[in-house]
Amino acid sequence: MTFGVSNYGIPYVETSWTNRDWGAVTPGPFIIYPKGGSKDPYYNTHEPGHVLQFIILGPATYIGLVALPSLISAELDPADHSNMPWEKTANQLWYWLTGESDPRNPLYTK
Repeated sequence: MTFGVSNYGIPYVETSWTNRDWGAVTPGPFIIYPKGGSKDPYYNTHEPGHVLQFIILGPATYIGLVALPSLISAELDPADHSNMPWEKTANQLWYWLTGESDPRNPLYTK
């Protein structure tokens, strides 16, 4: 297990227990990445957006409107999951804040 802080100040953990084909998790103001995930542009232009959602919405609303729906929709086809509003909003928020995006992460607008 590796602990760190991103270049934007977001705390994270890298662990092998998320290496089960379901990727990273953002349970609140920090990110849990699979091993090596903190360097992957796909995760780094999406998961920090969930941290922004957490900051904007607060813990209870984030859990109800983002975290739980995200966990449930993670069982869908990856393309369907990525197009859910809570997922696209995470990508969009990060893009608006930093200008960073990954082509694999759909945005609402460019």
